Amino acid sequence: PTYIEEMLEERAKALIEEQAKDAKDLPVLDIKLPPLVTQITNGLDLIEEGKKMNHCVGGYIEACLQEESYIFHINDGSDEGATAEIRPNPWRVVQVRGRNNKKPISYAYEAMEDIISSLKKKDLN
Repeated sequence: PTYIEEMLEERAKALIEEQAKDAKDLPVLDIKLPPLVTQITNGLDLIEEGKKMNHCVGGYIEACLQEESYIFHINDGSDEGATAEIRPNPWRVVQVRGRNNKKPISYAYEAMEDIISSLKKKDLN
């Protein structure tokens, strides 16, 4: 990357981290989560998830604050696991990514479908 590209990337990272400080609490879904799944409910934790998993989820703070996206970490017992995004209206899984945007463990897909099913049932009640 050129010097300008590096500077722009650093500035973008700084803006995201500043936004995360203002977004300490993200909206939380009121459902029982499958085993090994945690919802990321803090802006700083979202940034850390992006760093740990080496993908762009840290930039989703605004979408989470607007309740347009909900982000989850699926722990597979290793240091990798997966990150997943779901969206409402209608509830759906948008993406599930492993570290470095690789294909995640199969349980990650199953767990997210369980969450979607729970949310749809809840909406019916």
